[in-house]
Amino acid sequence: MTEHLRVSRLDVAHRQLNLAIRLIFDCADPVAVLTLVGAAATILNNASAEQGNVLASPEFYRMTHKAQNLFKQAGMDLEAMFELDPCDSESLAFWAVMNASELGPLSLEQQLYQHWYIASHLLHGEEHETLLSGALQAFGDLSAKCHREQIQAGARGLAELEASGPSDSTHWKSQGDYQ
Repeated sequence: MTEHLRVSRLDVAHRQLNLAIRLIFDCADPVAVLTLVGAAATILNNASAEQGNVLASPEFYRMTHKAQNLFKQAGMDLEAMFELDPCDSESLAFWAVMNASELGPLSLEQQLYQHWYIASHLLHGEEHETLLSGALQAFGDLSAKCHREQIQAGARGLAELEASGPSDSTHWKSQGDYQ
């Protein structure tokens, strides 16, 4: 007989987000990725909103969950079609990571993803400057690369993370060159 898991909603969100990050770098089914990212983002968004985080505004929620809401309402018209941009899932995953960072320490996958996303989109601004420095150190400037090359760089970073094995630290060490 298998043991039952005792998990909090926050633990569920982190597990969903970590798996979604792995699936993004595996170029997995974008519908499955969006479903996992959307579920994690909802929990993290709500928890972050309770702490007054600006990222968790109702406008943010509506904008990032447009496609996910279409999935939930598919029972109305099973033949209804819509376009899904996989990059929306990547953006939603990034903002889920940012919300997660407001709630506690990030997993190694989340730290890597945060750096990868920033290197791919070169986000500037006071709140991103420390992250931008780490992202550029780890990945270089990925913003001019095609999407496939950006994903490959993230996959290389994740593979190196996995190859390093369990660590005593919960901090991802951005010492690699994933360009």
